[in-house]
Amino acid sequence: MKILVANDDGIDSEGLYQLVKSLNEKHDVTVVAPEIQRSGAAHSATVFSPIIARQVEFRDLDVTAYSITGMPSDCVKLGICNLLSEMPDAVFSGINCGPNLGTDTLYSGTVAAAMEGTINCVKSVAVSTMSHYPSHYETAAQYASVVADWLVENDLPVGTMLNINVPDLPAKEVRGVVFKRLGYYEYEPEYVGGTNPRGESYFWHPLKLLDKQQRRQQCDVDFEWCENGYIVVSPLHWDWTDVPFMKELEESKALQFDVK
Repeated sequence: MKILVANDDGIDSEGLYQLVKSLNEKHDVTVVAPEIQRSGAAHSATVFSPIIARQVEFRDLDVTAYSITGMPSDCVKLGICNLLSEMPDAVFSGINCGPNLGTDTLYSGTVAAAMEGTINCVKSVAVSTMSHYPSHYETAAQYASVVADWLVENDLPVGTMLNINVPDLPAKEVRGVVFKRLGYYEYEPEYVGGTNPRGESYFWHPLKLLDKQQRRQQCDVDFEWCENGYIVVSPLHWDWTDVPFMKELEESKALQFDVK
C-alpha cells in the first residue's frame, strides 16, 4: 500500500520514526508531519496564514518526508491534495507519546490527523502508546504493521477510522486485543496559575486525572482495558450526530420557532 504517515508530536518524534520504520518494511511510505510539537491541536486547521512545506531527510530511512508549519490535520489534507502524486491507500497517525483515550480524543491532534484522512475517503488509523515516556515503541509499531496488513485486504466503513491505544509493554506481555467504546476522562477542574514578572495572570493546565475513587462509575470502556495491559481498538466516526435524540426532538415537536 501507499501510506501517508502524520502525527502531532512533530517531525523529530521518536514515535513517528518507529511507526514509519515498521510500515516501510512492506509498504510505500510518505511522511508529512508538523515541524514542531502540536499536541492538543485537535482538528484545527491553518486558514489565516500560509503553510510552508519543506522536504527533509528522515534519519536513516529512505522515505520521502515533509516538515510543515501547519497543524496535524493540515499535514494530511496537504499531503493528499498537494504533496503526494497520487491518493494514498491509507493514512496512519502516530505513534503518539501518551494515550488518546476517552474524551481526550476530542483534543487529540493524532486522532484529528487520522480523521482528516477519513473525511477525505482514505482508510485511516491513529496509534498511541499509554506512556508519555515510552520504553516500548516497538510494540505499538509492530501492531500498526499488523493493522496495515489487514487493511490491504479489508475496508473500513465509510466515515470510520480506527483509534488504537497500546500498552507500553514488551509485545509478549500484552494481554490481548479488545474493541471498546470511549470512556469519560475526568481531570482536576482547576488550572494552576500565578503571576508573571509583569504582573499578568497566567494559567497552566495540570493534566492531572482525578483519583479513581473521585471519578464517575464507568464500565467496559477503553481506558480501563488499556490500563490493564490490553491493546484497545475503538472505531470512531466523524458524524457526531445523536440520531436517537434528534428523532426524539422531532417527534416531540420541541424547540419550535413560531413566528407570529
